[in-house]
Amino acid sequence: MADGKRRLPVLGGGAPDPGELPEERSRGAWVILGALAVFAVLVPLAMLAMAMIKAMGEPGFGVLVSVSVVAVCVSSFAGGYLVGRFGAKAGPREGGLAGALAGLVMWGLSRTPLGVVILPVTAAAASLGARVGVRSRKPGDTLGG
Repeated sequence: MADGKRRLPVLGGGAPDPGELPEERSRGAWVILGALAVFAVLVPLAMLAMAMIKAMGEPGFGVLVSVSVVAVCVSSFAGGYLVGRFGAKAGPREGGLAGALAGLVMWGLSRTPLGVVILPVTAAAASLGARVGVRSRKPGDTLGG
């Protein structure tokens, strides 16, 4: 330490041995991670959407529904993209299941029988996101596998 700087210890010290690599995540784990990602994107997006609706004054019911559906579609696409891009064996099927799981939770939170219409929207958007994610996958992109 002749230069007067403190050095942090390096843990691991290099590339892991092939036997020490983390186990590959199961497809079910990617479904859950994708559903969580949908909500991680949806929360701030919904806040922005509500601020935009509030700035409009008294928008009609159609505007309220349209902005909400766009926010749900974008967040579902993002969750599916994460599954497709980084899931080693996961693809559009797991992305769609992640969207369906997120939609099921949204339907439960809505506490309305008509809320079931969210399921095909989230499943389709997440499946499309996973399809795009798989196409944009590069060697070494997968996590946990």
